[in-house]
Amino acid sequence: MDKANISGKLLESKVQKVFHDTFDCSILAGKNNDEEEKCQLCESVHPNSCYPQFKIEDIFGASRCDFKVIYNNKIYFFELKNQQVCGSVDQKLPYYIENIKENIYHGHFVFILNLKGVRNSAINYLSAHQEFLFFSIIDVADVEASLKNLFANPRHNLKLTKKSELKPIIKYAGGKRSIMNKIIPFFPDFNNYYEPFAGGLSVSFHLRNIKKINRHTKVFLSDINKELMSLYKTVAFRKRNLIKELDKKKYLSTTENFKIAKSRYNKLKKNSASRNNIELSALFLYLNKTGYNGLYRENQSGDYNVPYGKKENVKLYDSDNLENLSDFLCSENVSLDSDTFENFFEKHNPQQGDLVYLDPPYHKTFSGYNKTKFDENSQIHLKKVVDKLTQDGCKVITSNSDTEFIRELYQDYTIDTIEVKRVITSKTKNRSVVKTELLIKNF
Repeated sequence: MDKANISGKLLESKVQKVFHDTFDCSILAGKNNDEEEKCQLCESVHPNSCYPQFKIEDIFGASRCDFKVIYNNKIYFFELKNQQVCGSVDQKLPYYIENIKENIYHGHFVFILNLKGVRNSAINYLSAHQEFLFFSIIDVADVEASLKNLFANPRHNLKLTKKSELKPIIKYAGGKRSIMNKIIPFFPDFNNYYEPFAGGLSVSFHLRNIKKINRHTKVFLSDINKELMSLYKTVAFRKRNLIKELDKKKYLSTTENFKIAKSRYNKLKKNSASRNNIELSALFLYLNKTGYNGLYRENQSGDYNVPYGKKENVKLYDSDNLENLSDFLCSENVSLDSDTFENFFEKHNPQQGDLVYLDPPYHKTFSGYNKTKFDENSQIHLKKVVDKLTQDGCKVITSNSDTEFIRELYQDYTIDTIEVKRVITSKTKNRSVVKTELLIKNF
């Protein structure tokens, strides 16, 4: 039995148990709807009855739903979907809605859904139809309480909300997504947020997800990689154009497409007039998703020089996530820049109570994000910025390598050690090595 069937059976068992234990409603196990057999759970037959896989007629012909329930002389039809990720469930919902429109089901229709596995577009679809149709929706996370409300008031409906979790759209060397649970406990409450080494934005997105960043928080994001920040601006303000571009056949993951895309990208990025070019942003995302191990690297000439990752069927984007990212990044409270960290702090002036998170290229590790290298002099200069921010009363957190140089450089600050497994490396034998990194705080 595949995972989907197992997941569905688990949900059916859960709902059956709720009916039995809470509502004194037996689960009949008849092979068809004309045969009433004893309840599998209590070995009894009860007038309040629930029929597994109930046969129904609809506008498309013979069909089935998971349960028909007769409770307090009212009829309910239940369709259960426990899908964990978006996909076929969304496509099946209109099937039932069309039957509800035609009043085919002579009773109240109830969806029990795992809302984590339903697209935002499907949630919009259901919400719109609830305005004029009579059906209910229950989240698998709250089955018992929702059923109680349903049976007390058949017009009870779960208030549908869009999934607003933000997820990085690229993989970036040194990204914090895999160790988020280790570093976030060190983050204090703050007023406004500053991140001049934006990278994949996994930290700022997570802070938004857990509401440490809210709609009133001013957020200042920057990275020296102009093409990266151009991608974020494209997502913020030209999302539909980006999706239309990415849907072209030239963005399929093949050796030939990658070679052409790489050449085209390097040509466009040298043309300053192309900085906000939709194609340039699409190529950046495509190369990140299809290049070797998600690595972004430039040579001394500033050319992207990562080889093909040899992966087929690569998913370039998630439309729901792009929509959520667009809503966040286009906010008037979010600033998107592309500059050096020195210029960033000349332009922006964090105040007491604000949080600055610094995630620079690490000491003695990969730093070839662009042709400008981040050497020890850069680390020393960054430390002076930390000293200045500390004097101004800002809260500062810095991530870096666990090296003697960095420990000595920040010896006057609070240093915590974080264990991390880094997977972006050209040497396969080192891909599972657990190393330590430093989290440096001024509070």
